[in-house]
Amino acid sequence: GVCKKFQDYLNRRLSLNGKFEVELKHLFSKFTGEVVANAGLGILGFCFEDFEDADNSMAFDQLSHSLFVPNLIEGFFMTFLFFFPEWNRLVRVKFVTKELEILFKMVAQKNLETRRKKSAPRNDFLQLMMDLEKSGEELDLETVAAHAFSFYMDGYQSSSIALLYIGYHLATHQDIQDRVRNEVKTVIEKHGGVLTYEGLKEMTYMEQVISESQRCSVGIGTMNKLCTEEFHLEGSDGLKYHAKPGTEIIIPAYALQRDPKYWPDPETFNPERFSEEGKKNNEKYAFLPFGDGPRMCVGMRMALLQMKACLATLLKDYKIELSPKTKLPLKISPIFFISLPIGGMWVNISKL
Repeated sequence: GVCKKFQDYLNRRLSLNGKFEVELKHLFSKFTGEVVANAGLGILGFCFEDFEDADNSMAFDQLSHSLFVPNLIEGFFMTFLFFFPEWNRLVRVKFVTKELEILFKMVAQKNLETRRKKSAPRNDFLQLMMDLEKSGEELDLETVAAHAFSFYMDGYQSSSIALLYIGYHLATHQDIQDRVRNEVKTVIEKHGGVLTYEGLKEMTYMEQVISESQRCSVGIGTMNKLCTEEFHLEGSDGLKYHAKPGTEIIIPAYALQRDPKYWPDPETFNPERFSEEGKKNNEKYAFLPFGDGPRMCVGMRMALLQMKACLATLLKDYKIELSPKTKLPLKISPIFFISLPIGGMWVNISKL
C-alpha cells in the first residue's frame, strides 16, 4: 500500500546519514500523488521511486509541478482573472499546459480500453465514470479526462498543502507532536499492530490537530460561491446587500478563521479548540476548511483519511524538527494564488 511505500522511502533516505532534510510540500506531494493515482485511476503513481536518471516526469507528484511554482507574471494574471473572470474570454490564459492535457487524455483512454476488456471492476474514481456511462450518461474522452484531472488536482494539491502546515505546527510544538504520536501508537497496538481504517477513525486528537492547523493556515484564503436565487444579506454591522442570481460572493475564510471575535487568542496554535468540549464554543460558519452546505467539498472524507494515514505513518516511527533552512517568521508568497511559504517549509526527519 501507499503507507508502506512511504515508510520504505523514508527508510532509504535515512539510511544515508540518519537524518533526512526535506521540504514538506515536496515530501507530502509524493504521498498524496500516489494516493490519487491509485484511488483515482487505479494506476501506480511512481512517486516514491528512486529514478536512476533525471526522467521522473511520469511520477504523479511531478505531473503538475510547474503549475505550482510561484511566477510573478502568472500570479498577476491569476489574481486579475480571479476578480474579473469575464476577461478570460479575451486574454485566454490557460492554467493547464497542453502537455498535461494530452497526458491525462492518454491515461484515461488507455485505462478505459483496458477495463472494457476485463470483467472485474475496480473500486476507484474512473470506475465511477464507467458506471455512469453504463447507466446511459454520455461521457466522451475529454469529459472523463477532465473529471480525472479535477480529481487529481483536488486530492493531490489541497491535501499536500494542508499537510505542509500540519507538519510545520507539529515541528514547532514538540509536546503536541508527542501526544499525537502516543495516540497513533496506542491505536495501532489496539488493532493488532496494523494501521486500519477503523483505527484512523479513533485518532481523535490527531483530527483536532488537523482542524486547528486548517484554521490557522489555509491553502487559499477565500472561497467563491455563485448566487442562484435572489436574497437580502445583512451583516452584523448593519450593512445590507441585495444579491441577485449570478452574483459571485467571495467569502474571506482566512479572515474569519483568524478573527478574535470568534477565536480567542487566534494566533495561538491550540488543538483543544476542536475537542468535544471546545467545539461547543465555536461559531459554525467561522471555520470553513471544506466549505459548508450542499456545495461543500465532496472529497472531505477522503482528504481527512489520507492526511491521517500519512501522519500516522510518519509519526509512528519518526520525529520531525524544523530545519534552519525554513525562514522564520513565515512569509507567504505574494505572487501566487495558493498560500505557500517563501523559501519552502524545510524539516529534519529522524528515526525514533
